[in-house]
Amino acid sequence: MASRFRMCVQDGIRKGLQKQARTTCMVEVDMGDEQSLDLVRRKPLTPGRLNQMRQGMVRIAFDEKPAISINQKIRRGEFVFDVFAIHDDDPHTVKTIMGLKILTWNISYAHGNGSEGTPGWRRHPAVHYENTLSAMATLIRNTGTDIALLQEVDFDSSRSFRRNQLDTLARRSGLIHRSHCTSWDLPWVPYPGWNPLNHFGRIRSGGGILSRFPIKSLQNDLLPKPRENPEWYNRLYLHRYFQMVETGGLRIVNLHLEAFSQENRKLHLLRLDERIRDFTPDLCGGDFNGSIDVHEDLSHEFEAIPSPGPTYPTPEPHERLDGFILKKSRFKPLRVEVPDTGTFSDHFPVLIEIEESSKNRPISPRV
Repeated sequence: MASRFRMCVQDGIRKGLQKQARTTCMVEVDMGDEQSLDLVRRKPLTPGRLNQMRQGMVRIAFDEKPAISINQKIRRGEFVFDVFAIHDDDPHTVKTIMGLKILTWNISYAHGNGSEGTPGWRRHPAVHYENTLSAMATLIRNTGTDIALLQEVDFDSSRSFRRNQLDTLARRSGLIHRSHCTSWDLPWVPYPGWNPLNHFGRIRSGGGILSRFPIKSLQNDLLPKPRENPEWYNRLYLHRYFQMVETGGLRIVNLHLEAFSQENRKLHLLRLDERIRDFTPDLCGGDFNGSIDVHEDLSHEFEAIPSPGPTYPTPEPHERLDGFILKKSRFKPLRVEVPDTGTFSDHFPVLIEIEESSKNRPISPRV
């Protein structure tokens, strides 16, 4: 397999793929070994040559070739294997695109139903979390997602065997640029029940963003906890949050709002209105834990896009908790759907495909 790939790429290079434009790009091609997606510690590449990285990963650097042109070559079949990422960090090569896909998903730390600690909660074996993360990454990759907004991601938690789930999903999905927001960080959470063997234990969890494009983290807002809760309870209770980044030329808010206190959720929605006014995001997405609305004063510029069907709880959902708010002065939705993921999480994801409504605001080309 590897030799066939080398032949195809060398033929492409002899046809002059590396000679036709203005910035250095890199193509990463998976050769079938899952470990080959471990791209965290990356070495410099030699342009115009094959570069063997780890097990089964061949990476090729092209001199002076814009990513969009390499992408056209790939679509015409010059390369015979799936391309997971093309990086083009030169801001001068940014182009207008159509059909950017953004997914929001509360992944319930890959536990599935009962993740909140319902009666009888037990930690699954490690293989359950590994298999679920792999299945989630496959869905993200197969849907052609460009940017994924994730909630309830474990970064270092006993309940999920202290796996950094955001890093795992980044490597396995191919969306290797990521940013996290820690909203729950405690040495021990004595919940649920009285038996310490069944406690959540060490918790470090929150929200995460994966992107095909480089990410600039701007701000993380930890939102107020319910005022009606006892002080001791709030010391153990998680924060909800806004995670604000720039990626692919977009200003994005990944959010997770209050679920159990309606008064606190109202406060979070007021904070969201303030953030939309101050931050002027192109898109907000996440787990709203309720209806998705835009304040009347903002409705001329922003549009609420709830999920087209119920998203919670799987496998028989009856509540629409997840969705988006879109800056309609810049973008219009092409389609919104709820992929059926079974019980990987207690939420179904929501996938939106957007295009620019005005051609004078460029964003990065997608693969």
